[in-house]
Amino acid sequence: MLADPEMAEMAREEIASNEAALAALDQELQLALIPKDPDDERNAFLEIRAGTGGDESALFAADLARMYLRFAESQGWRTEILSENVSD
Repeated sequence: MLADPEMAEMAREEIASNEAALAALDQELQLALIPKDPDDERNAFLEIRAGTGGDESALFAADLARMYLRFAESQGWRTEILSENVSD
């Protein structure tokens, strides 16, 4: 088959596509082999506090909290704010 130029080119293309598929399958297999964590299904508490820095750190903490809330919402997770101290 390699003597035929058309077949050789088709074989090279198939080898390249199969190598890409093999790499993707290898990555998928590596993820599947990671053992499940028993805490995966449990709830999590996240505490965000403004550090030293005055208003800037309070603004950053508020932005960070909004970011986490939006991410949780996009994942379909239920969120609940237990306590909040709003600043100016």
